[in-house]
Amino acid sequence: MIENIYSFWELFVILIFIILLTSLIKNLFDNNQYSLTNFRLSIFVLIISIFQLSIELVFIILIYFENIILDSEKYLFENFTLNIVYTFISILLVSIGWSIHLRTKIKKKKILRIFIFYLMGALILFSNYNFKIN
Repeated sequence: MIENIYSFWELFVILIFIILLTSLIKNLFDNNQYSLTNFRLSIFVLIISIFQLSIELVFIILIYFENIILDSEKYLFENFTLNIVYTFISILLVSIGWSIHLRTKIKKKKILRIFIFYLMGALILFSNYNFKIN
């Protein structure tokens, strides 16, 4: 049950990444300026990515204590520890892109820098997700 909820949450995060990246691509090809919508979507992706990491940390603690209490080894423990590493690297890239874009005054460079770093973060998250809902 909890794994299914987490799986849907992970799909939601991936969907928001895709929405942001398509919006940024559209703005790059249409020569549009960096808009308030792009700003809001990019900060929302950063916030939900951090929230996803905190959910994964809670799950790993719960699974760890469940393994200690039941004296068993679960596959989910290794799976969530790997998820935490990938999510942390993704958040690191997204945070770097966010801080670099804040220092830029040129609107096109803002879009390009957010796009590059958020794309790298999204690819790391996509590579880890197994796209299987039980």
